[in-house]
Amino acid sequence: MPFVVVALPGYGIRLAVSNNPAPAQAPGLSLRQIEADHIGGLCRKIRVIALAPAFASGQIDLLLVQGSPNILHINVAQSPRNQWPVPAGKPLGRRLVENLANALVSRLAVDRRGARPDPPAHQGVAPSARSGSKGSSNGRRFVIASPGFDGLQAAMGQSGKIIELEALRGIAAIVVLVHHFMLGFAPRLHGLLYPEQPQSIFGTPMFAFVNGSAAVIVFFVLSGFVLTVRIFQTGQVASGIMAAVKRWPRLAATVVISNVFAGGLMAMGVYINHSVAPEVPSIWLGWFYGWPSAGTSEIGRAMSEGAMTFFTGASTYNSNLWTMYYEFTGSLVAIGGAIACLYVPHRWRRFLLSAILAAIFYKVPLLSPFIAGAWLAMRHTESRLIRPTWLFVLIAPIILCLIGYHENLISHRAEGWYAFLNPLVAVGPIYVRVALHTIGAAAIVMTFLYAPTVRRWTSGAFGARLGFISFAIYLVQIPIICSMSALTFRQFSEVPHPIQLSVTFAVTLVGTIMVAIPLAVFDKWWMTMISRAAVRTRESLANVIAATSRRDAA
Repeated sequence: MPFVVVALPGYGIRLAVSNNPAPAQAPGLSLRQIEADHIGGLCRKIRVIALAPAFASGQIDLLLVQGSPNILHINVAQSPRNQWPVPAGKPLGRRLVENLANALVSRLAVDRRGARPDPPAHQGVAPSARSGSKGSSNGRRFVIASPGFDGLQAAMGQSGKIIELEALRGIAAIVVLVHHFMLGFAPRLHGLLYPEQPQSIFGTPMFAFVNGSAAVIVFFVLSGFVLTVRIFQTGQVASGIMAAVKRWPRLAATVVISNVFAGGLMAMGVYINHSVAPEVPSIWLGWFYGWPSAGTSEIGRAMSEGAMTFFTGASTYNSNLWTMYYEFTGSLVAIGGAIACLYVPHRWRRFLLSAILAAIFYKVPLLSPFIAGAWLAMRHTESRLIRPTWLFVLIAPIILCLIGYHENLISHRAEGWYAFLNPLVAVGPIYVRVALHTIGAAAIVMTFLYAPTVRRWTSGAFGARLGFISFAIYLVQIPIICSMSALTFRQFSEVPHPIQLSVTFAVTLVGTIMVAIPLAVFDKWWMTMISRAAVRTRESLANVIAATSRRDAA
């Protein structure tokens, strides 16, 4: 057993090299902080974390790119009696994972009933393959690792994604969906276009739960973080250049398909939002698809728009695509800022990124959240700010107040709780909104990264699935709302209004998810293809450079 993944209460996860006395490439805490009451899966992708009797002589940081070793095989040694380890099965609720091991599953953690974390044994005690043998207490679990895979992908899953941040992306996509649904069918309760309504939640911190504009800023901060964190971790300019090269094809294919879907619905003439808007009534619902259908030519136009929206900002067939211009441009700006930081001394990096953030915010405010995400990524690679969950609970009201802000779209004034900001809003409404939302979004990202309880709740299978369909949910919701949801609202016009709204929302949610799932499957496959092509291109370039160097040397 050459490699063991070790987890100790109060410490981080490390990959210990038990048979290699050589110093580690990057010793120290890596991805996860283990709490005294939590024994779970590594990013909840690996089902078992080891409680090993002792640390080995060397550690390898899972966060750094490793050719080997990596987690390849998992055995569970856990039983009231002596027995050999058996492979861990797929956890389902609290069912038995393996009857032979008498292991129960709770929140994707495998443990014996009522067990608590065991203290580490004395240094030098070798791990035993039998749970009942001397030198290991009953219930300790070992993760056997072997060479052959990438260590960073083992820590973050095969796609290299941080699961809790993917869950946050999914939550933000749901917030945008609720935001658009309420604008379409409950606009007075939403209040963005009707702030004078007494029952409106607009102008209060409660608006944070339906503030789609703030959720978009969360998307932008997340993109800046995930696109640059590997650059700061590895210090390799090549990884940043490759991420920039992949960005357009990675986004474009899925966006084009979603826009073709919207254009197809327009070609069939199924959008009835214009005629339903006066029945609600809703100003917002009548903004889209107001031209007569041109038949199948709509599909070609939608395809062209989907491919070019990253450069033009066009969003005729899907209003959500207005963000793609900022997503693409902001991604390149964040990657460029991270690469620039690699060329300055470490102590100057924060100053450089802060200066870039200030300049971008002044020039194009909606690009500044990407730099804020890169700033968080840089800070994240320097140290993990693991803090008690109660600390994040204390700042939650502040986050709600920041995220809950939005100026009135009609008068461009702050309302309700935020009326005191009107002197600043008069100077530039978008500056105030983006600044408040970016600070709030950064705080939310930090909460999902560093609050132990939040991480446990969001880094499991549900969080991974939510992140899996998040992009697709964002892309297909407007066509669904303007067709299927509008039709449902009209068909249930004779029932009481609360029932009408409930049924319409249920149809909107189910319809959006059903359309989003196949699009998400394609998106995952397409990302895999793009990544493989990038790896082959990088290897080919490396071979060409090496051959040229050898030829010059000869």
